[in-house]
Amino acid sequence: RIRQAVSQIEERNRQLESANRTIERHNLELEEAVQKRTEVLAEQNRRLEQFSFVTAHNLRSPVARILGLVKLMPSAPAAQLSALPEKLLQAANDLDIIIRDLGTILEARKGKTLQPELMQVKSSFDAVVRSLEDGIRRGGVTVTLDAGLDSLVTVPGYFNSILYNLISN
Repeated sequence: RIRQAVSQIEERNRQLESANRTIERHNLELEEAVQKRTEVLAEQNRRLEQFSFVTAHNLRSPVARILGLVKLMPSAPAAQLSALPEKLLQAANDLDIIIRDLGTILEARKGKTLQPELMQVKSSFDAVVRSLEDGIRRGGVTVTLDAGLDSLVTVPGYFNSILYNLISN
């Protein structure tokens, strides 16, 4: 009887050791999965912070122009008042373009395939310079285009964002 009891205890001990090894293996697998997920989340967070910075940076210029124009309205001479609505509309249109471009970039990050289009380099350049006009003037800089090409096939949102960041920095 004692041998049988010892044998049963030894068998139960082997089963427990086997179960313990299985649990340890699962714990290691879970730790690896958590580590990988943490790395993915950290990368996503870094990208989100970068996107937030770029978004705030890109939106600042047209918003500043709109605010500046609205502040000018009460004190602007009558002769200058007639030009303000057109300038407000242009700043609002520039803001709309930036918001659309940011939407395009977000769609691309979600995995949506973006279709390249034929872009006129000068008109894109002019639109970006116009949206940064106040900062360019305050900085006392001259911005010129010497691209050597009239058009290119690219994703508009990316191209405009690249131009915007190149010129604004």
